[in-house]
Parts: sequence; C-alpha cells; structure tokens
Amino acid sequence: MNAMAGLTGLNLSNLGLTQVPDLSQLPGLTHIDLSGNDLTRLSLSPNVPLRSVIAADNKLSMLTDELDAFTGLEELVLDGNHLTALPDLSAFGALRVFRAADNALTGFPGLNQLPNLVEVDISNNQLASLAPYAPNSADLNVMLCQDNLLAAYEDCLAIDALQRSGIDTFEFNPQAGGRPLVCFNVEELDMGRVVWGNRDARFCGSISPDIRDFICFLNNDSSCPPNPCEE
Repeated sequence: MNAMAGLTGLNLSNLGLTQVPDLSQLPGLTHIDLSGNDLTRLSLSPNVPLRSVIAADNKLSMLTDELDAFTGLEELVLDGNHLTALPDLSAFGALRVFRAADNALTGFPGLNQLPNLVEVDISNNQLASLAPYAPNSADLNVMLCQDNLLAAYEDCLAIDALQRSGIDTFEFNPQAGGRPLVCFNVEELDMGRVVWGNRDARFCGSISPDIRDFICFLNNDSSCPPNPCEE
C-alpha cells in the first residue's frame, strides 16, 4: 500500500470482507467505507487519522475498544448491524453525524453529551426511553428515532424540547405493536391539535386536550378510562 500513502478516502464496500485489512500504511486516511460486508469486528489500525467510518450493513454485534483511538471522528455510521450495546460515546466530542438505525440497541450512553451533532438516526431499535440520551446540540438539524419502544412521560418532554430547538427534521412514531406514546406540544394545547402521537392517537378528554389527558391515558394502561379525566 506504499504507493497509496497519500490516500485520504477508501471505499471497501460490498466486497465480502470478514475483517478490516491493515491500514497502517495509509497515514493520511481520513474516510473509510466498509458497508455491506461480513465484518463481525471493527478492527481499525489505530495510527490512521480517521474522521469518517461507515460500517453499515455488516454483522457487528458489539463494539468494545475498537474505536478508542478515534475520538476525532466526525461521522460514524453503524446502521443495519446486530448491535445490542454501545460503548460510552461522550469521548467522541467531534461527532457531527451519528447513525445506528436498524439494530437492537436499548441505549446510547453519552449521546446527550456530544455538542457538535448535526444528524442523528437511532430509528428501529429497542430504545424504551429517549429522555436520557436526547441530543443537546445547538447545531442539530436531523433527529430520527421512529420505531422504538418509547413510552415514558419524560420522552414527551424530550420530544417537545427537540421540536422547540428549531430542528429541521424530526421523525417519531412508536414501534409497531409497542405501547402507545401520546405527546402534546404544550404551546398548541389550546388549539386542540395533536402534534406527536401514535397512529391511533386519541384523547381521554373531549375537545381541548391538556396534560391531564396524557396522565390519565398512561395511568389507565394506555387506554381511556371509563369516566372522563377528573380535574
């Protein structure tokens, strides 16, 4: 690989790779695309100054210390693997794009501590609550978290905060068959408009919903009580 010592980008997608080749002879490599292979581990040469790692559609089931040497990453794409857990992401303060959709992840530790995020996709996982991991980046433009298992009241607050932050694209809906989560945008309650909700969203109150409707809905096992919610 000496003849390619000045290479900055490398596309190794869809080659049937079962392991990452030795990249140590590519001292200028900042971008690598390993998507669509058969990788079970993401073993990258630690002396390469990577800024972008795309490893979607592989067979990764865990990440332990494989990325420890790459805290300067600006893009990390892990969509379509078999991941059930992630290491603490808080060390990756330069991350701008983080995608880990279509896995079986139940949490994203440290995601809320990344100040430079612009795009996040954590859709189609097993996340039961967004609140502990909701990004807190002033630059966030895209947040995708649909098809998870969100059902906590705190998630309504997290969703509302994200929407108020001026985010350009926000997609949310519960996972099919999951417990419904119905949220209201507080500023629009007086207009009786549903802003966030499940596919069969309904109110336990009558015309103008408020937070009591949401609380009654959850306290009655995500269905409307026999009598209207008491004030």
